[in-house]
Amino acid sequence: MALTLLVYRAGEVIKRQPAAERGRTTVTIDGLESNTTYDEGDFKLAWTDGNLESDKVNVPEFKTNKVGVTNITSTPDTVSLTVGETQQINTVVTPDGANDKSLTYSTNNQPVATVTQDGLITAESSGQATITVKSNDDPTVTSKVRVTVKDKPAEEQPSTDDTTSTEQPNEPSEDPNAGADGTSDAETQ
Repeated sequence: MALTLLVYRAGEVIKRQPAAERGRTTVTIDGLESNTTYDEGDFKLAWTDGNLESDKVNVPEFKTNKVGVTNITSTPDTVSLTVGETQQINTVVTPDGANDKSLTYSTNNQPVATVTQDGLITAESSGQATITVKSNDDPTVTSKVRVTVKDKPAEEQPSTDDTTSTEQPNEPSEDPNAGADGTSDAETQ
C-alpha cells in the first residue's frame, strides 16, 4: 500500500501528500501568512497507509518567506504643470500581498518641483524634474514620473495711457487774488 503524509493543524488534517518514495515526500502548505513564525507543534505530521496511522510528530518552528515588492506603477508618468499647481501621483505596489508596501518619494530638482511623502507634486519654478518613487522593501524597485513646469502666463496690465481720458485736472487760477477754491476776492464782493 502507498503511504500518504498527513499534515495536521489544530487537530484537523489540512493536507494529504502521497509519498514520493518510501517514507519521504515534500509537502507545501497553502494559506499561511507570509513573513510569519510558526511555533513547534503548530503543525503535526503522521503517515498513513489508508488503514493505520503512525504517531504524530511536531513540525519544528519555522518562518514563512516574506513577500517582497516586485513592481511599482505610478500614474501619471508624465506631468506638465504651471508654477504653483499641484498633481497627485497614484501608485500601485505589486504583488498585492507584499509585506512592506511603504514608499519614499524624492525629486532630482527641488527648485523646480517638490514632492511630499504622500506623492503630491508642487510646481515651484520653470524647468524639468524627475520624481522617483522607491520601495522601502527593495530600494531597487522604483518608478519615475517626469515633470515639466512652465511659468505662469504674463497677466495683462491695466493701460496707463491717459489720452483716452476726458477729464482734465483742475488747473490753479492765474488770478493772483484767487483763493484756495479758485475764486477771487473781486468776484465775491
